[in-house]
Amino acid sequence: PWKQPLEATSFGNACPQFILQDAPDAEIWSPKTPLSEDCLSLNIWVPHPQLCSPVPVLVWIHGGGFFFGTSSVPVFNGASLAATEKVIVVTVNYRLGALSFLYLPPAAPGNLGLLDQQLALKWVKENVANFGGDPSRVTIFGQSAGGASVNFHLLAPKSQPLFAQAVIQSGTANAFWAWRSPEEIKQLSLKFVHSLGCSEDNEISIGHCLQTKNVSEFIQQEKVLFLNNGFSLNFPFGPTTDG
Repeated sequence: PWKQPLEATSFGNACPQFILQDAPDAEIWSPKTPLSEDCLSLNIWVPHPQLCSPVPVLVWIHGGGFFFGTSSVPVFNGASLAATEKVIVVTVNYRLGALSFLYLPPAAPGNLGLLDQQLALKWVKENVANFGGDPSRVTIFGQSAGGASVNFHLLAPKSQPLFAQAVIQSGTANAFWAWRSPEEIKQLSLKFVHSLGCSEDNEISIGHCLQTKNVSEFIQQEKVLFLNNGFSLNFPFGPTTDG
């Protein structure tokens, strides 16, 4: 959409989420950039000077229970790894919470965050050669919900051609917090939309009702759901079976 070089030298927005200000590690994990629905960006670090032959590519998927987090917190800065190991490092954002995993098909199909990640992997596969990367040597890795995401992509036929290797850290697809059955997530989703005042029986009408709500209303109700769970790892929204 632009004809001149784009100065992409600052981090983009973080995806909408509520911030646990009083959590002991909030300063480490909380987003340092504005929250916005316009958040689907990725960050790229390349070795300097650029090497003569294409280098391996590492794509990082952040954790946070599919509920919190962003790719741009300082601990995920890939500059040192790119410089010392001569690799390209990519970190990606994806939608979180109800805005991603609300499951009331067809209006809310669920798993949108995983599809965001898949789209980012597709972009990397198609474009990383322009940065000096080898598209045949893409490794995906992540921790916690990011590790579970890596596991899901290992299982997803449309994701499998987009990377060559995978590293799962502290989170798998069969962790109790990483997946809910379609029936369970649908009941949670109905409870959530009712709390927003969308109580129509017709699921498409529910979709229209949700479109009238402000993002801040979503975040406030997510906070209520999470706090009512007593800070457990049983996060309200997450991936489900879709096939």
